[in-house]
Amino acid sequence: MAATASFSSIELDSPVGPILVAATPKAVVAVVFSSNDWDLALDQLESRFGEPADKPSALLEKAALQLDEYFAGLRTKFTVKVDFGEVTDFRRSVLEQIAAIPFGQTKSYATVAAAAGNPKAVRAAGTSTGSNPVPIIVPCHRVIRADGSAGKFSGGAGVKERLLAHESAT
Repeated sequence: MAATASFSSIELDSPVGPILVAATPKAVVAVVFSSNDWDLALDQLESRFGEPADKPSALLEKAALQLDEYFAGLRTKFTVKVDFGEVTDFRRSVLEQIAAIPFGQTKSYATVAAAAGNPKAVRAAGTSTGSNPVPIIVPCHRVIRADGSAGKFSGGAGVKERLLAHESAT
C-alpha cells in the first residue's frame, strides 16, 4: 500500500514517563509509551504514511497541549480526531465504546464487549483494547477486569494504575 499522507511526531514528558505522539494533519494516529519500541512504532508509521514531516502539524500540537492539560488535571475529555487504522467493525465499536467511558470511571471488558454488540466476545474486546493505537486519548486504561483489578496495559500495569489514580484524584 502506498503512503498517502505524511505524519509528524513529538516526544512529551509526562508523569507516566516519556510518550511519543504522532499525527497526520487530519488525525492523531499513535500514542506510544516509553516501555514500547519507539523505533518499531516510527517504522510502522513511515510504512503507513511515508516520511515524517519536518514540523509538527497543528493537530499534533493540539494533541500535545490536550495531553499536557490532562496530566495537569485541567482536561477530562479529548477533542482531537483519532485514526484507528484499518480495523474490523467490532474492534472499531470496542474502541468507540472505550472513548465514551467518562473520566474517572471504569468499565469491565465484559461490559465493553456487550456495548460493542457481542457480550460473548470478552477476549476479543480485550484484544481490541490492547491494540488501541491512541491510549490515553481513547482511554483504554479505564477498562478493567470483572474482579476490579487493573489488568494488562500497553504501557505496563504500573502506568495503567497511575493513570487510574490520577483520574480518581482529579
